[in-house]
Amino acid sequence: MKKRKREAVIRFKRFNLKNVPTNCTEESRARSLNEGSEVLTELAQQDLQANTDLLNASQSLGVRFEAAANKEEIPPHEYRSVMRGLNSKQRQVVMYNRDWCKRAVVALRNKACIETYRMFLSGPGGVGKSHVISLIQSDTMKLLRLSGEMEPTDVPVLLTAPTGVAAFNIG
Repeated sequence: MKKRKREAVIRFKRFNLKNVPTNCTEESRARSLNEGSEVLTELAQQDLQANTDLLNASQSLGVRFEAAANKEEIPPHEYRSVMRGLNSKQRQVVMYNRDWCKRAVVALRNKACIETYRMFLSGPGGVGKSHVISLIQSDTMKLLRLSGEMEPTDVPVLLTAPTGVAAFNIG
């Protein structure tokens, strides 16, 4: 038994990793050292392209603002139809917005400060958020333009959304 153990130790020492040729490990070490110094892309070129893309995007943004400024209000018959379809909570939100718009018009005409108004509208899909938002936008554009303080090209309402689907739904 002792003899076998001694032979196993001798064989282990002969085939110890220190005695194995290290070409594989040296190659992988060299590769990992070189990985950090390899130039994969030109950052300056990417920055130039990103800046060009940004300029093009800002030009298209101006076109979108222009389209928002020239957006037509909801026709009266369609407005009434959508208002009739709202439930009581939705109607309450739209009426709150109308009241705020009327107070804002009075404040603009009197050169007074307009009270800040923020609203968070949420709910699962299909509850009518988009209908409420379109009515709020229409009321705000119609009523604030009555103040006489805004140019026809001014954008009193800017709709934004966190996703493309939501943006598409609100117009």
